[in-house]
Formats: sequence, C-alpha cells, structure tokens
Amino acid sequence: MYPAPTVDYDAAPPSTDEAQHPPAVFATLPGQADECGESECGNVIGAEACSHAEHNPEDHDLRLFYQTCEGRTCPQGFEDWINDRADKALHRLVDGKKAYAEEGKNLGPVKHVIFSPPPEETDAYRNEDGYGQLVRDAYEHAREAGMDGGVAIPHLWRLSDDLKACLRDEGYGIGEENGGLWQGVHDDALGLGHWRTYVTFSPHVHLLGTGYLENAREFNDRTGWVYHNKGKRPSPGSVHSTAAYILSHAALVDGSRALRWWGVFSYNKLAKVEELVRREPKTCECGEPIYEYPTTKDGTRVGWEHRGSPAERVEKTVLYRVVGKPPPGGVQC
Repeated sequence: MYPAPTVDYDAAPPSTDEAQHPPAVFATLPGQADECGESECGNVIGAEACSHAEHNPEDHDLRLFYQTCEGRTCPQGFEDWINDRADKALHRLVDGKKAYAEEGKNLGPVKHVIFSPPPEETDAYRNEDGYGQLVRDAYEHAREAGMDGGVAIPHLWRLSDDLKACLRDEGYGIGEENGGLWQGVHDDALGLGHWRTYVTFSPHVHLLGTGYLENAREFNDRTGWVYHNKGKRPSPGSVHSTAAYILSHAALVDGSRALRWWGVFSYNKLAKVEELVRREPKTCECGEPIYEYPTTKDGTRVGWEHRGSPAERVEKTVLYRVVGKPPPGGVQC
C-alpha cells in the first residue's frame, strides 16, 4: 500500500490548511475529462510502415494514427493538443529569435525558469481571480529578474516527495520526453483513483524565454519570490520537449489559454509573416520507404494489400518580423 501524500510545498507553501482551502478546484489538468463527447475520437484511422513490417513489425517501423478531437481535457485528444501547443512554442521562440537577430539584436539562448511566490502570498492565488493575478505577478517579477520575454505556463500544484519516490519505484521520472513523474499521474500508476490525490497546492509559473538573470539570492532577498533556473534549451528539440512536459501538468481554466506570450515575444512585438513547409519521404531504419496503409478502427488489422501514398516527413519554419512595443502584462495566445 502506498503512503498518503505528505505536504511538500517546495518554494511556495500555502499558509493555511489544505482541508479549509481546497487546492484550486476551478482548474484541472490536461486529459482529465471522464470521456470525450465525440464518438469517433480515439479510433485508429491508418498506419505507416515499410513493406517488411507486415511479417516482422517488431524490427520495422509500424506506427498507428488515431483520430482525436485535440481537446485539451479529452483523455484521447490531450496529447495531440500538447504536441500542437509545444510546436507553437518552439516556432515562436526559436524562429522569433531569428527575426530579432536580423534586426541586430541577439536575445541569447532560450532558458527554462520557474518563478514561485513567497509562502505568505500563496493563499491569494487559490481562486480564479488569483490565478490571473499569479500570471501578472510572474510577468512583473520575471522582468525584474532580467528576462526579456517568452511564454508563461502557470501551474497550481506539485507532487509530494513520498509519491515522487513511489512513482520512481514504478519506473516513472526518466526524461521530459517520457512525461517524467507526471506521466505516472496521468496513468494513475499508484491506483489512487484521481489525479488530485497526487498533488498539493503550490502555485508557480514556468517561463520559456530569453534574458540574463540577476543573482538568484539577491532577487529573492529583494522581492521575496524565488526563481529556479532549469538551464538553457539549446536546440529546437529541447525547446519542444520542455514545452510539452510543462504543458502535461499545466493548470487549465475554462476561458483561459495555457500559453501566454509576453515581452519581446508578445503579439504586438513579434508578428508572424509566413510559414515555410518542407516535405521529404520517410524511410525505415532498414532503408525501405514508408507507405500509408488503411486499418480497422481498433487497429487490429492493417490493410497491407491496399498500400497507399508514400509517407512524408514535414518540417516547418515560421518567418516573423519585429513590430511595436510589448503590451504591459503580456498577451495570451
């Protein structure tokens, strides 16, 4: 039997009892709806594979594709929603930096930084109005710390240390690209019955952005807030995987978007001009071309006799141009 979670508020503990102040019941995590309202969501709609996969699928690429609604709370569609939003974050950050470089401004590397309020202020963020205030306060303190701008993704919960250890015992927590410990929450790996039993209220905001930060201890002494610099994200792949991991346990509120752009990356500072798409054929590790195939809705049978078009790999680049001044308080996307 797994232990009941103990309180671990990390850098931002609330000052009152959890039982008297429910942990942000107005918000939820991605993928936590009971079911999707669209009957076809989750059905297999096709496959990609090389010709050898029919007789030896374990040693050759065989990938099934699913129809999903891409709804952020849908248990089938939320992973596609996460991937789409992580793509948006990747292009605006990585390709947006190129637009500034063309204007002679080097923004420096993208970094992942977490901003947390002091313990005595966390109760102010427990309701829906406080959720909006948390983001505005994070913008302000990120600017004070030296960040130029980026994307902000608010979180309202953390995992307890006891449950972290249990999830690691179950094999979770290795790498952002595998969902980390939070994948165990989505899977209900400990059989606790609901994601809220894994978490404790601890508001903080993840920022992916640019800028040169002041000394962390001096910032804390001056503001009471804490920032944790999780390091540079030097490649497009690392930006995408970090954004996807952060989104996997973002706090979602009806009528509020998960990605919030501010500073030099806000909409009235950086405008999208054009999307450039490059396509190239996919090949299996064995060197054979990969093709599209039809499948049954449950994916149990691939129509190998009905080979379709060659599968393609799509690479996208987004062109931006630098425009006017950023708005105070940031812009949602």
